[in-house]
Amino acid sequence: MSDPIADIVCTSGEMQEVVRLIRTAAPSKVAVLISGEAGVGKDLVAHGLHALSPRSSRPFIPVSCWGSADRSVEEELFGTPQISMNLRQLGSPGCLRLANTGTLLLDEIDALPGPTQAKLLHLLENQNAAGLDIRAVATTKDEAPGLKGIRTDLHYFLSTFQIHVPPLRERLSDLPALIDRLLVDINRRNGRTIHGVDSEVTHRFQTYPWPGNVRQLRSVLEYAALASEGKVITGRDLPRNFGQIPKSTQSPTTVSAQLSEIRFPLGATVELVERELILQILQRTNNNKTRAAELLGISLKTLHNKLTRYKTQTGQPSHN
Repeated sequence: MSDPIADIVCTSGEMQEVVRLIRTAAPSKVAVLISGEAGVGKDLVAHGLHALSPRSSRPFIPVSCWGSADRSVEEELFGTPQISMNLRQLGSPGCLRLANTGTLLLDEIDALPGPTQAKLLHLLENQNAAGLDIRAVATTKDEAPGLKGIRTDLHYFLSTFQIHVPPLRERLSDLPALIDRLLVDINRRNGRTIHGVDSEVTHRFQTYPWPGNVRQLRSVLEYAALASEGKVITGRDLPRNFGQIPKSTQSPTTVSAQLSEIRFPLGATVELVERELILQILQRTNNNKTRAAELLGISLKTLHNKLTRYKTQTGQPSHN
């Protein structure tokens, strides 16, 4: 029988610890919070927890909490009412019901609207009364407690057991095995026969910080595999922009310097300071709201909500 978590490359000690934690938590029903940067493979950890659990033959239901309107994500979780119309039953049971006896994956839990978080916590804590038996697993990009977008009480519930997936730059010893594993799939999907990468590419990969982690590595390899005229990927096969670091991955020192340049009028209220900070950061980022949210340490959804409120208060454009 194959290993349910064989897809997780764990050459490094850091990833071996992740696998150990998966095997430790999997047999129980305890809630698990998986943290890590975008692209590190948090979904593989969630699938591993389910595959190694007594629930492995039961439903595994993923729910993306990011990018949906408040109403739509709540309907996705809790379902819509059953309404009789022309003898037809409309509505849906919702993912919580679909995950009954199985595992519910809440992807990017901190993006879930506050009222929906409260409703979700109440149901998860009172599963017996609701006739449910769900194992909750959640992911977040934030590692530390006191997450910016998540209610404290929900965080306490979900973080009974925590697994942090380190970024690729902190486990570069995994690179050779990751490259081999990814190329097998890339060859299969694209009808290619790439055997590996040359020494120049190996060196460039080992000295690159990989801000997009394993997801970025896969993208680079897939491009290079399609561009290559041989069986081994060389430096000329890599994307032209490979090696450039996006502005969103600037160091904390650079971020602090940008913030420290902002000034506020003497005697300003806290609300005014917050408003001016947000508007000035937007100006400095050329209205790049994703980058502004990163600098401010808030979710993109929270930033959009604040801008909408400012527009309502002043009647001025909200930078949307």
